[in-house]
Amino acid sequence: MSDYSRFARPLTLGVAFVFMAATVSMTVLTSRADAALFATRSMRMSDATPSATGVQYTITVTPQLAGSNNVLGIVIDFCDNSPIIGDSCTATAGTNVPDVTSAALTGWTLDGASTSTRAIFTIGANTWTGGTPVSLNVTGITNPSNVNAAGTFYSRFFSYDTATKAQGYTSANPSAVGAPTDQGGFALSTAAKLTITAKVQEKLTFCVYTGANCAAGGTALTLGNNGVLDEGVAYNNADAKFSVYTNAQSGVVIRAKTFAAPGHTLTSGSNSITSIGGTAAASTVGTEQYGMCIDMDGAGTVSALSPYTGVEGGGGTCDEDLTTGAYTGTNTRFAFDTTATQTTFGDDVASSSNATAATIGVLNFLANINLTTEAGIYTNDVALIATGTF
Repeated sequence: MSDYSRFARPLTLGVAFVFMAATVSMTVLTSRADAALFATRSMRMSDATPSATGVQYTITVTPQLAGSNNVLGIVIDFCDNSPIIGDSCTATAGTNVPDVTSAALTGWTLDGASTSTRAIFTIGANTWTGGTPVSLNVTGITNPSNVNAAGTFYSRFFSYDTATKAQGYTSANPSAVGAPTDQGGFALSTAAKLTITAKVQEKLTFCVYTGANCAAGGTALTLGNNGVLDEGVAYNNADAKFSVYTNAQSGVVIRAKTFAAPGHTLTSGSNSITSIGGTAAASTVGTEQYGMCIDMDGAGTVSALSPYTGVEGGGGTCDEDLTTGAYTGTNTRFAFDTTATQTTFGDDVASSSNATAATIGVLNFLANINLTTEAGIYTNDVALIATGTF
């Protein structure tokens, strides 16, 4: 064997050993540069409408790395084509991926290394604990406007133990300056916003009746004993009612209007029974009086208006029956202002200041005569008019 032959084989083995060592060394370095995937991860949007502004993206992740570890930098990178770490990333801010130019995260600083599609946040001191979920509320994001038919886009998220490593991030090489501690990808989607339309019409329901309810109707009232008045007895009738409800936000006004024929008070031809007027008064037997008061009932907010409440100057409730003999003549007050009732729109007798549920008003009419009141059939037409202010 020649001298060359004796030394050639050991040399070949030595070269092989060197290459093997280099391979092992490279494998170890690559393993240390690979970050763990977050144990769990989600990214929620406060609004998925395309082009929505001021949207909050809440990122919730569970770090893998055991124990308490520094996290001084994070990267949120949006891509149109893929969430896979290390893949190419195509993105046009505000068009096919979100625009993060105005993104903010409380306690963190949006780093100058950020772009319109990539938010890099840094912080002076901060730790995350392995196995403990962390939530980050990133605000001020603008959703993409021109996404594909499914509305899909992607995000990649990384945590770093130094700000410098986060600042050195690139989509092609997240470990360009140093490996992240944890990482993960997300698929997100925008969606058209539904517009639901429903109409609520202005509503005013009003009826006047003398029967049991609106459906029963009725318009005739009789004052007196079988329709006959007597100067020695006060007669009243509380059979007339109105029912009202409305969604008018500024409420409803109910007016009483009288007409020239048959007359603005109880009238028989050219004769009339004197109305009480605009100042409420108690019943006085033997004195001509014609008036009314209104007693309110129901769950609504409609109230009688002065002087028709029945209590001006007294303690009445406008629901007393003068014909039972129990009435003392000192409580319930009545009024009938013919000056106001004969105006174009009549006299305000009840109202509410807002929308109201169903309310029932009981109209209590009073008639008294004296010894010289002329004989005749006396009548008075009263129209009640409800007007809502919407």
